Amino acid sequence: MNRIDYTQLRCFKTVAEWSDVELAAKSLKMPPGAVNAQLRAFETALGRRLLESHPKGLVVTGFGRTVLAYAREIFDAEDRLLGYAAGSHNSEHEQFIVGLPDVIPKLVAHELLTPAFARSSDYQLVCREGSLEGLLAAMALHQVDLILSDCPASPNQDMPVHNQWLGECGVTIFGEPALAKRFRDGFPGSLNGAPMLLPALKTAARRKFDLWAVNHECRPKVVAEFDDTALLKVMGRSGFGLFPAPSAVAASVIRQYQVEALGDLEGVTEEYFAISLERRLRHPLVESIQNGVKQGLFAGSRKAWGDGSNPGDEKDADARHSLAES
Repeated sequence: MNRIDYTQLRCFKTVAEWSDVELAAKSLKMPPGAVNAQLRAFETALGRRLLESHPKGLVVTGFGRTVLAYAREIFDAEDRLLGYAAGSHNSEHEQFIVGLPDVIPKLVAHELLTPAFARSSDYQLVCREGSLEGLLAAMALHQVDLILSDCPASPNQDMPVHNQWLGECGVTIFGEPALAKRFRDGFPGSLNGAPMLLPALKTAARRKFDLWAVNHECRPKVVAEFDDTALLKVMGRSGFGLFPAPSAVAASVIRQYQVEALGDLEGVTEEYFAISLERRLRHPLVESIQNGVKQGLFAGSRKAWGDGSNPGDEKDADARHSLAES
């Protein structure tokens, strides 16, 4: 079978969901005999039985269940496509889709994206969350325009992406007031044995914290690990442990979670990258994010995206990534 006959596929899907040819035929507005003919032709083309007779109606075979799952995906995609076409036809706003890996702190994402909302009257900003791998796969299908990440994407011959370094900031340790008071004296040595809430092992932030701990012969007690950094901070607010967060959003962390800062981890920084398929993505919302980075979140960084001091952004980003992996 070289091509799918979508009339046959739709007939099969409808009959499988109704478990009855006559009811399916009414739904399809087709004669029952025509529906039966489409089913037989489809089974012949696939070379396998899709439906079997049963006293209570037609039953989908094991092979048929897999075909049915594919059919639902196909027609769901058709519905989404038609809905998008109708919506884009009626909308005056062009969409710009930004991918946010789930390891990016929400407060950092908020600061990075806030400048783009000034252009919301001209464009519609769409935010998608997920794993970096999943977002890169979506970018390959042109379902994501830009990804904001805490690490660069690895080079991939199948999809040449470009990593543009946004900036960096320090890392601060926070805690619920009573817990912060208990471990503030002697910081950072006081972290040895202290209860800690940390990002998941897969994250760049966690790798950097663990390296700092090894270099300083510090062994905190890891109480819990989190994929969701917002949940990490909520648990930290409840006093379950101290936790790290980017220094650039320290004031927001203190205000939003009612915690106190113990101090910064010397030599530890968090970096952020913009990942795109184009070497220089020229779009008004990208320019808004770029200007916001230079003037706001990373204004104090030694470099910032697009400031002219680092013409080889992508090359440097890949070099830093390689060093981090070695």
